[in-house]
Amino acid sequence: MIVRSGARWKIGNNINIPMFEAPWLRNGGVISGVGQSSDVLQNVRVHSLIDQNTNGWNYNMVNYYFDYDTVQEIIRTPIFHQVEEDALIWKAEKNGHYSVKRQAVGIAFGDSKVPLKVNNFLWRVCRDCLPTQARLLDKGVNCTYLCGLCEECYEDTTHVLFDCPKARNVWLNCSMVDKVSSVMLNHNTAAEIILALLKELTKEKFEQFAMNLWSLWKSRNLRIWQNISETCQAISARAQQMLVEWREANMRKQKCSAAGHMVVQQADVNMHYVGASSLLSSHIKWTKPQQGKLKCNIDAAFSEDLNHVGFGLCIRDAAGNFRKAKMMWSNPICRPEIGEALGLLYAIQWVYELQLTNVDFEMDAKLVVDYFNKGSNNVSEFGAILEDCKRCRNVYFENSKVEFKETSE
Repeated sequence: MIVRSGARWKIGNNINIPMFEAPWLRNGGVISGVGQSSDVLQNVRVHSLIDQNTNGWNYNMVNYYFDYDTVQEIIRTPIFHQVEEDALIWKAEKNGHYSVKRQAVGIAFGDSKVPLKVNNFLWRVCRDCLPTQARLLDKGVNCTYLCGLCEECYEDTTHVLFDCPKARNVWLNCSMVDKVSSVMLNHNTAAEIILALLKELTKEKFEQFAMNLWSLWKSRNLRIWQNISETCQAISARAQQMLVEWREANMRKQKCSAAGHMVVQQADVNMHYVGASSLLSSHIKWTKPQQGKLKCNIDAAFSEDLNHVGFGLCIRDAAGNFRKAKMMWSNPICRPEIGEALGLLYAIQWVYELQLTNVDFEMDAKLVVDYFNKGSNNVSEFGAILEDCKRCRNVYFENSKVEFKETSE
């Protein structure tokens, strides 16, 4: 049951996916057969909602059969033509494969509405991946063992997030110290404490807890790396402000009607456009390619409010001279790693259409670059898109590289 709960459908040809009670919506959501026009659609498959000519949602049919909230969930679920067949994959892992480590926490945070970076932070805590002093020492890093907040005790995950005097004051400040202390009596590790609180707290309270936990770790990092000391009130205030802004953004998103499927709008900028050479340069530490080669820089941006992913592409030569640029957007919005992978695919296809050769590609998405150069066996949409990138590169170009370049601060 845990494995089934942690699975979701990857949408391909859509012939295998039931309309109701199946996790095919974005983030593994389902459509309940209760309260919908289920008498007509009960045995219908998801492919009936797809416009086969555009490989996007049939909006007339979707709007006819479903209520507003369900329509929003459907049209915000992206469809990628690179995915050829429907398949159940493990939604807690980016590569789509089931992981025993993930089973330990199941789909614990699936119903909690917190920013992606906070959700990822919770996963890292539960997998004991935080770079605490104890973990760094265990990895052979020459560093102090003292907590970055109190500078008195041995810093492991449980101490810095729960046992440290600063942490306890934060939980006191947000009126959670009694609940946290009670759970700590029966649980030792940070992962056990978090999962126990997940069961005992309401959804809204757990979201508040998660934001304070993330803010506490951020304060620890500020103390270590920038020598900035924060009060417990400042830590809690940041968490509360971030949660309020996140909830308001989600309310606006729900009220905003999303339109269009994965349709790409584009605007070419020719090489005589004044000032185009600055495109992307403010975000990328640009390094010139080898003599005789061109470089295409790629960047993606994500707008929850507009339900769009934007792409910026810029080609320059070895002397830094601007050659060509392009701006594109697609919708609906998707996960960041998938959006960055799409940016690489669009860039490769665009450069091929320009009939350019000897072009290297550079982007600030390390996950994409690493998978393109060394990765395999990813059964998710991310893997399907990057396998298409590899095929296109191998067919269109002989000596092109895909490189990572860290963004400027």
